[in-house]
Amino acid sequence: GNLPPFMKPMKLRQLLNAYGATDRMYLTPEDAKIRAKRKKFGGNTGKKFVEGWVEFRDKKHAKRCAEMLHGREVGGKRRSAHYYDLWNIRYLPKFKWDNLTEEMEYQKALREKKLALELSVAKKERDFYLAKMDQAKAIAAMTERRAKRRADDGAVDGETDKEALARYQREKEAEEK
Repeated sequence: GNLPPFMKPMKLRQLLNAYGATDRMYLTPEDAKIRAKRKKFGGNTGKKFVEGWVEFRDKKHAKRCAEMLHGREVGGKRRSAHYYDLWNIRYLPKFKWDNLTEEMEYQKALREKKLALELSVAKKERDFYLAKMDQAKAIAAMTERRAKRRADDGAVDGETDKEALARYQREKEAEEK
């Protein structure tokens, strides 16, 4: 279920151990972007957990804890930061810890696959850009060599190939006459 804001894992374990021995516990941290925004605008800088799963050693203790605490105030000392927060606890029948870890592994694999795809796209873009740069350099070198060759042959500066060909044909015709 949902956790009271800014409750730490040790505090949660301490409060729930009063209703039965707890075994494993997994708390989902809040999104990094949301946390950064909260800190930027002067909010609480502590780590906040959004939801969590707690495994009790005995199924009866888990059922009793969920039944007793759901919808009630966290309580404790009145000066406690969580005194007026409400518990939101549910017992999940037939829920195995493997289901939770399976989902986390799936999400991790999905993130890694997405990252690999983004990297491959970036590499393709980079390779395409580098190929085009090499091609542009080669074309520039070729035009420079052509211009140098034409200058050696007596061509006028800035003359295109068509203009040079037309000039060459005019010169040939003049020589033949």
